[in-house]
Amino acid sequence: MTIADQLVEPIKVKVPDVSVKKLELTRAELNVKLRVTNPNKISATVSKLKYDIIINDKSVANGTYVKDVEIPADGTTETVVPIVVSNADLLKFLAKTVFTKGSKYRAKGDVTVGPLSVPFDEAGFITRSDL
Repeated sequence: MTIADQLVEPIKVKVPDVSVKKLELTRAELNVKLRVTNPNKISATVSKLKYDIIINDKSVANGTYVKDVEIPADGTTETVVPIVVSNADLLKFLAKTVFTKGSKYRAKGDVTVGPLSVPFDEAGFITRSDL
């Protein structure tokens, strides 16, 4: 464990919402809202986000989002990350969610804060009533 690990608490990333931005013939553009919490006594700037979105054990979107997002000390900031998924994957997800008990999702990756790379891994379950 480094001195930085002992002095700096990890940034926390949650996924409170996903919405459809644009629906095309073969793909959908989604807005993934991220809630980023900084538990430290100094502000932090997230400069890059690497992500992998997994639905029902299948990776449906991954990439890197580069944008400076300032998180205040002992504070939380929300930002929206645009992602693109195929309509085939989106339809499979909707069908499983509507016609069964629901679908598993997982968003994982890491955020870059200064020289540090902070991992996140958020998983959950979406039911028909969540749609």
